[in-house]
Amino acid sequence: MSLEEKLEMLHRASGAKSFAGFAELVDVNVQTLRRIGHKGECSDRIINRIAGRFQGLTPEVLADPTQPLPSNLRVIPRPPKSDDVAIPAEGEQLRRYLVAKRIRPAHLAETMGVTRTQVHYYLKTHKFEESNKAAILAALKVPASAVFIDQSILLRHAGQRPATNLLSVLMIRPEDRVTDAPSLTDEMLNFTPLLAPPGRSFYVSPALLEAAPADLARCVAIQITAADKLGPTFQPGAIVLGRLVERQDWRSISTTTAALIMGGRLSVRRLLRNDLGANQQIEVGSFSPQDGPSQLIHENDIEAMFAITHILLSPA
Repeated sequence: MSLEEKLEMLHRASGAKSFAGFAELVDVNVQTLRRIGHKGECSDRIINRIAGRFQGLTPEVLADPTQPLPSNLRVIPRPPKSDDVAIPAEGEQLRRYLVAKRIRPAHLAETMGVTRTQVHYYLKTHKFEESNKAAILAALKVPASAVFIDQSILLRHAGQRPATNLLSVLMIRPEDRVTDAPSLTDEMLNFTPLLAPPGRSFYVSPALLEAAPADLARCVAIQITAADKLGPTFQPGAIVLGRLVERQDWRSISTTTAALIMGGRLSVRRLLRNDLGANQQIEVGSFSPQDGPSQLIHENDIEAMFAITHILLSPA
């Protein structure tokens, strides 16, 4: 029995409605799966991955054309996720770490001695082989806990999780505003409510389902203070949603309000004029003339910028 025939049988046994769904089930790119079926050749790594999703199927049987597949094939169910909380794929966790630390994938590729294409594949990987994970951590010179979520901790504390971390973001209270951009983005991009740093809070609200963009990992909830001088549009105590804007996109930011990190402190200001393209400056101010004059800020003085996209909570 050819490998292509075996893959078709596994597809039917899996119950997946499409071949793409079957590819997702076995965690192999759909084009790769079609190609190895046609060629009849496959790496041991992928053979092990496919066989590992079916009870009673060994890699040796799957790879050997002289051996038929077992008749009682059953998909091995994935471990249940308490409260249906999604744990990001390990490739996504790696991507968030690289973004937080401002490490270019090309630099990681050079350090590891692999191609950029290989690193791109890593960033799309659901779960790393231990050898690949060790090589990545060795290149980054950090322990696994700095990059990857310890799932054993999640399982031990499953009952302590909120209903879903898809509706929660890191909360920036007034006392949290003394911060630097690398520390805040690191916390934000690797944030899960269960593993929130001591003293750190998170904001959970159904409003996030409608207000937030697809990637909540790039968002924070910020509590407005009187020092922001944003009345009457934003009253002290209001909670707004801020989306991290990459530096290369600062010049095209179009929201009327933004949170800026400058000199180790976060503040929320009204954007009056964006002149970063011509003069590397933005003009910020308030919504009321009585709250003082506007201010010009040079691009080099800005450590990070968050576009304020929604009001999550208005004080009574």
